[in-house]
Amino acid sequence: MLPQSMGGDLYLSSLTSADGLIIPEPLTYTIHMNGFEITPENVERYQSNKGNKNR
Repeated sequence: MLPQSMGGDLYLSSLTSADGLIIPEPLTYTIHMNGFEITPENVERYQSNKGNKNR
């Protein structure tokens, strides 16, 4: 599980997909992955309708 809040960004450079990643709500930081970023502005794209599971 990812931290609810952080003082900076989170770098997960080995991950190539957000599948199965549980993203905290609200997301208050940027998650940097291999080739893309999950930000507070685009997090809905990576969450299911329930808001706790990713597509």
